[in-house]
Amino acid sequence: MKKFFLLSAIISAMIVYGANFTGLVKSVPEKTLQIHQINIPKDIGDIYIIIAPDNTVSLLDTGVIAGRETVLMAALNKRGIRKIEQLILTHFHSDHVGGVITLLSDPEIRIGKIICSYPPENEVDPGEAAGLQQFRIMNMMAARKNIPVIQVNTGDTLNFGSGITAMVVGGATGKKYGIRSHNSQSLVFKLIYKDFTMLFTGDCGFEQEKLIFASGADIKSDVLKMAHHGGAGSNSEKFIDTVKPTVAIAPQPDWLATDPRGLRVEKLLKERKIPYFRSWEYGDIILFTDGTNYGIARY
Repeated sequence: MKKFFLLSAIISAMIVYGANFTGLVKSVPEKTLQIHQINIPKDIGDIYIIIAPDNTVSLLDTGVIAGRETVLMAALNKRGIRKIEQLILTHFHSDHVGGVITLLSDPEIRIGKIICSYPPENEVDPGEAAGLQQFRIMNMMAARKNIPVIQVNTGDTLNFGSGITAMVVGGATGKKYGIRSHNSQSLVFKLIYKDFTMLFTGDCGFEQEKLIFASGADIKSDVLKMAHHGGAGSNSEKFIDTVKPTVAIAPQPDWLATDPRGLRVEKLLKERKIPYFRSWEYGDIILFTDGTNYGIARY
């Protein structure tokens, strides 16, 4: 499964940058790749439902859970989703994996495999004990349901169906890099569908950005999913300028939009005239593409 970045350079050379952005539209054409960004009102959390033209469903992160309620299950039910080919978890913080136990406990949901990136348990920082517990519970529940858990890392590739692939450019690092927070050990990948590209960042921070730059990976993409909900210690000027997105999106609550961290990111994007679609402002959105053109519609 491991691929070297020579392969990424070859793939990138085959892509004509980039797809054409058609703007905010009213309806989603059939037989397109759909990337659903789910709004979590008043809270931070990532949930992306990725539906390939052949209806292969991938779920990226499971958001937060409050009590016994989870936005995730409502989002899946609204879309009539009962089969998930792959559940991809960027890192084990509650705002990204908070709904995973509820998901795995649902007898009506079938999951083909779980994909994640996690450091060796003996190298997990004590400050990440809650994430380690979540990781262990997930593995236990997956084993009971015979769901394979596949670890991936930098240089690996993912498949989403319909010829849609992704190149992993960041993942768990281990102690040798001195990175303690799991935010900066997020699973970061560049999705590729014909001329369309999108960079998914999890909660990638400044420390992880440096590792990605050092790897020489091609991260230039049409769309940038802003890291860490469009705030906190991520999305440096250099990172945005290297990705060179035409559009930015983020699952962001309204309170973070007025926080200095959120305002900093918004300012960087405004200066570069990059349209920014945040969940507090647009609700659930669908980013869709036929591989040549792409647009955004409200769900």
